Amino acid sequence: MEHYPYLVAEEDGQIIGYSYAGRLRPRAAFAWDVEMTIYLKHDMRRSGLGRRMYTLMEDILREQGVVNAVSLITKPTDEYSDFNSVQFHEKMGYMHAGELKDCGYKFNRWYALLYMAKQIGILQGEMLPIKDFDEVREKFNL
Repeated sequence: MEHYPYLVAEEDGQIIGYSYAGRLRPRAAFAWDVEMTIYLKHDMRRSGLGRRMYTLMEDILREQGVVNAVSLITKPTDEYSDFNSVQFHEKMGYMHAGELKDCGYKFNRWYALLYMAKQIGILQGEMLPIKDFDEVREKFNL
C-alpha cells in the first residue's frame, strides 16, 4: 500500500496470515485515523500470530503518527461469522464503539457491523502530518 503497512506472515512458503491498515475516511480531519484488518488461516488462530502482527502494525502506525485505530467486524451470529474476532480485539485493547444494523450482505443474508476502536497514539493540539510507511520502514527492519 502506498502510505500504510501491509504485513504478510509466511510459513514454509505459504501465507498463514496478513494484516493491513488504510485511512479511515478521506477528509482531512480523519488523517490520523486508520482502519485495521487482520486475517489468519483458521489453524493459526490462538497461536499468538495475530497478537504479534497487530502489535507490530500498531507500533508502525504509531511511528507514522497515527492516533486512532478502528476495526470493522461482522457481528457474530451464525456459522458464517467469526466469534473469535471480537474477543481478539478486546484482548488487544479495542473498545466497542458502535454498531450498524443490517449493514453488510454476504452468504445471502444481512449482518450487523461492529465498530471497535483503540487510541494508539498521542492527541496533540497541533498534529504533525502522517509519515508514509517508507519513512519508518527501516526502523522495523521491513
